[in-house]
Amino acid sequence: MLARILRLLLALVAPFALVLVLVPGPVAAAAAGPWRPPVVLVPHPAGMPGTVAEYGSDGVVHGFTRDKGGTILYLQGAGARWRRTATPYRGAVLGMATDAGNSYVLFDPVSRPSEGISAISLGIRTRTGRYLPARQVFGELNGWGILTTATLLVRNGHWWVIFGYYFPARSASSGGLGLKTDTAPARSIFHRELPTQDPIYFSQITAAWRAEGHAAVLAPGGANGGLLFGRGSGTQPWVFSTLPTAAVATTPRLVSRYSRLYAVWVGEGQIYRAHYDGRAWSQPTTSAELALPTPAAPALQQSVSLGRQFIGWTDVNGMFLAQGPLGGAVTRTSLGRAGSPRLDAATAAGGKATVVYTVTFSPTSQEVRARSQA
Repeated sequence: MLARILRLLLALVAPFALVLVLVPGPVAAAAAGPWRPPVVLVPHPAGMPGTVAEYGSDGVVHGFTRDKGGTILYLQGAGARWRRTATPYRGAVLGMATDAGNSYVLFDPVSRPSEGISAISLGIRTRTGRYLPARQVFGELNGWGILTTATLLVRNGHWWVIFGYYFPARSASSGGLGLKTDTAPARSIFHRELPTQDPIYFSQITAAWRAEGHAAVLAPGGANGGLLFGRGSGTQPWVFSTLPTAAVATTPRLVSRYSRLYAVWVGEGQIYRAHYDGRAWSQPTTSAELALPTPAAPALQQSVSLGRQFIGWTDVNGMFLAQGPLGGAVTRTSLGRAGSPRLDAATAAGGKATVVYTVTFSPTSQEVRARSQA
């Protein structure tokens, strides 16, 4: 009789146990191993910011940079094995995304660095290695004043470009955020009048997908020095609020994983982090491992993989990467300071990180390098 009751209980419990196993979520991973030696990806590039890279669904890092002549180069690899090829595109790299094995690059084909972004085009390298003709997103006379920055999102073959713009004026400057998709014309999703003595250029924006057909954006300029947080779709009006921060926030970075948004940013000599669960932001946290020697960090990047968060940055003391379980304590590793490294990307897959960075030895001698965790 007792054995029969136990069999009955097991029959009732087993389906629920299976459901628990199948619910997606962060999977804890053991701490990643040591770092491999650096690999030179591009000797003597153009020497200006613009290298971008990220892991694709194939477990390989894909990236873009440019050479001294202005040709955009495609980068691909992982660990100690990398390759680069010239693309038919020319200009300054603005951003990238990967989707279904294809690599998308956003670039300024005019490239006058002293004048901001002059125009925006989109190039695509297919999974078979074929390059599609560049598509113009914005021409030089685009009606958006000064384009300050742009970021790219791609999903299921459809792309969005979220951009910052600024209209300078003597008495009433203004600026905001705009959205252009592959199926709809450009439109403003946020606009603000700005006093000329305190302009906000919307030059530090970061974006990530949310649910299907929806995205989120973070930018400096929220209330009381916080971060402006927007979410919306490609056609409907966007909703904006403020992510409160303990200090004036700059250099935000946003990623989407496990149905949540994970944000990091810099505020008065500390790197802060928080997550958004679809209803509210968590209380921002920081630690001694995320302390900076100066109020700002020239470069900040982050990635999330296998339940771990990877936060990379460069400051006056060199290049660093902090990692740890989501919401838990992080440990910081110094990746060196030789050549005044500038971190271009920190991306992770399988619970291990790869950093892509530029080192400068003289005004005419720079290299793009990569390092990966073993």
